[in-house]
Amino acid sequence: MKAIQRMMPNICSGDLQKSKAFYTHLFNFQIGFESDWFFQLFAAEGGFELGSILRSLESLPDDFKHEPKGIYLIFVVDDADHIFEAS
Repeated sequence: MKAIQRMMPNICSGDLQKSKAFYTHLFNFQIGFESDWFFQLFAAEGGFELGSILRSLESLPDDFKHEPKGIYLIFVVDDADHIFEAS
């Protein structure tokens, strides 16, 4: 079995610019790669990565083109109240 080098969750988004602005502003993610249909972000303080792909992309499976249901992300931070106020 080969070792996993890294893991990056990808969020399907209807508005990549809005999603990118949210995560870069709120959590200080840095842009690692960006195109008109996908972006990859890196956390400045650690080895965390997050990607987002355009929900309307033709090559994306049809089941992923709908609004998400039943998923949530958990971000553990030092001061949740400060992060909430910043959003």
